[in-house]
Amino acid sequence: MKKLRLRKKRVLLLAVIVTLIFSVGITLAFMFRTSEDVKNIFFPAKVTCEVNESYNGTEKSSIKVKNTGNTNAFLRVRLVSYWVNASGEIVGKPSEMPAVSYDSSCWTDGGNYTYICNSPVAADSLTPELLTSPILLKKSEYLNETVYQVVEVFADGIQSEPLSAAQEAWNFTP
Repeated sequence: MKKLRLRKKRVLLLAVIVTLIFSVGITLAFMFRTSEDVKNIFFPAKVTCEVNESYNGTEKSSIKVKNTGNTNAFLRVRLVSYWVNASGEIVGKPSEMPAVSYDSSCWTDGGNYTYICNSPVAADSLTPELLTSPILLKKSEYLNETVYQVVEVFADGIQSEPLSAAQEAWNFTP
């Protein structure tokens, strides 16, 4: 009987040793295994825009904005008026904004001559036409000098997703 106990202990010890050897071998194999590199390509959203306008010296007849970024974006324009002399230098005559007729089905008046396109504009696409009639620019006298009215169009954009971006930044709900 003593022999049987001793044999059982040896078999059990051998089984534990074999199990340990396999466990260490498998652990080392997992630790030193290699796999192919995974390339995670991520392109951050870029929102840029440019103004496309028609101007013939006395009127602006078309204002559109092109989304030059790589993601859909809400775009807006701001019209700013000032006066210049014949040399193009800004003069001190108080500015006044000429009448602006805009397409309210496509644009929202954001106040202070700012207009926001109602729907997101896809990358490399144009907004609908802002104006429903041309903006007529004036010529006037100021301090015995002929001065000319200028209306500049500034544009900017914000990503359309998440929708809360435009709501928080511009207080605009499409």
